[in-house]
Amino acid sequence: MESGSMVDSVSFNPSGDANNASPWPSSILLAQRAYVVISRNDTTASAKSRADHTVEVTFWVADPPAVSFYTFHCSKPPVSDCEDADLEVQPHVVGAQGPFILLRTCFASGDDEDEYFIYKGDPESPSLESIPLPDDDRLRGVSEFGIVPRGDGGHYLLVALCYTAKYLDYRLHIFSSEDRTWRTKELLNPCPGVHTIIPAKVFMLQDGMLCWVDFAQGLLMCDVLQEPLHAHYIPLPEFLPENRPKGKQYVSGASARRFRDVACVDGMIKFIEMEHA
Repeated sequence: MESGSMVDSVSFNPSGDANNASPWPSSILLAQRAYVVISRNDTTASAKSRADHTVEVTFWVADPPAVSFYTFHCSKPPVSDCEDADLEVQPHVVGAQGPFILLRTCFASGDDEDEYFIYKGDPESPSLESIPLPDDDRLRGVSEFGIVPRGDGGHYLLVALCYTAKYLDYRLHIFSSEDRTWRTKELLNPCPGVHTIIPAKVFMLQDGMLCWVDFAQGLLMCDVLQEPLHAHYIPLPEFLPENRPKGKQYVSGASARRFRDVACVDGMIKFIEMEHA
């Protein structure tokens, strides 16, 4: 199952549409936040959390333009005295590429750190695994991760764009599924005269080439498989006239995502902005 665009759906409820999809469509529109309930089908996969929760994730796939959703269930470890689902943070999607979907949550009975699980869609054997945190850094400031599939063996890279101490340049935290370790690489700001971007979206242009999008500023692109790393910056157009007052209010480009979007379609970067008079 390949993952398509993600749709914010904070209070998404199951609907009949998700039961009428063709098996394994080539792409889906996926609700970003999980529906916390026990449910199982052929897509169900499970994993253990750091605090010994048993986590189950199940996808309910609908043919676009209907929205697909997923359910998340965790059994509490024996040490938990929580009366509810033991979740501090509602599970939500923070990365998707090809068959891989990265989820983030936080458990009430855990260590107060975010937990990450990566789901791999496969008609024969879907899988879910917990991702360890890097030793020297927290990832809570990362709103979305890049995912780079590696070959046909089911391996991948997770890529988090972070910042240096003075917020002048970038730092990439890269997790490899092959050895399950994090590595850190420095990435110089390609435009020192431009503030470091605050990305609200990341997608892959081609093998290894990731594009981070700050909807108020521009695009930062980097081939994470190339050594040494080099970044390229493309500014986005000025806000349309009716959107300029709103644009001035935004500290980052996250809120501008309400009326702007960038995507890669057939190898081309496409940009859209909606203007309401």
